[in-house]
Amino acid sequence: MIEAEGIRQFEELSKIPILKWKGLEVTSEFATSNNAKIIIMGSDEKSLPLLLNSDEKIKPAR
Repeated sequence: MIEAEGIRQFEELSKIPILKWKGLEVTSEFATSNNAKIIIMGSDEKSLPLLLNSDEKIKPAR
């Protein structure tokens, strides 16, 4: 109950949904990690980033 109230207050004051905020936190942590490869930010304010690993072999589409 207490955590839910804190989340509600955060969203009300910041106007940022908590899931978007958590997504931004994870993106920031990933971008500064030694494993970070490529980060493509969302194309609009509702999009979360796309994280790609350039070490994996990706087959071209047919």
